[in-house]
Amino acid sequence: MNENITGPTEAFISAFQKFLQDDALRIVETEALNHFQNSFVNQGFTDKSLVKWPKRKIPRRNGKPITGKTLEKWKAKNEGRALLISHASDTKGTHMANSLVGEREPGKVTIIVDKPYAQVHNEGLQAGRPPGFTMPQRQFVGPSEQLEQKIQAKFEKEIDKLIKKI
Repeated sequence: MNENITGPTEAFISAFQKFLQDDALRIVETEALNHFQNSFVNQGFTDKSLVKWPKRKIPRRNGKPITGKTLEKWKAKNEGRALLISHASDTKGTHMANSLVGEREPGKVTIIVDKPYAQVHNEGLQAGRPPGFTMPQRQFVGPSEQLEQKIQAKFEKEIDKLIKKI
């Protein structure tokens, strides 16, 4: 049996194909970028729930924590300052958060962070500071159950709009 589909069904199929080719990828890209940039605002990564990043450690000199005026200066400079964001007077403060970009290809979206130090922070790897120094993990990009739920909810909303147009 070979029948042509016409009328409202044909219009829906056409609109749904357009949704899958264009709108779905745009939704995934937008939701992912917003979710991952919120990691910097929330100071932690959200998978099932928000996991806050470890706080800064007080610097050490010769194996001992700094004290006195040096400690006071450090606290004045860093007290209440967000992690992975520079001082208010520093214009480069949000470079990593602002470096998140989405790349759309047929059937997939890739989120790219084009800073060489991003992986060290995201995964908690060995850094170039004193030999043997391991950066604490401060994940801001990765698989997220809440992100999946946001994308699914957005898809359902958009598909409902398509159905209502019929």
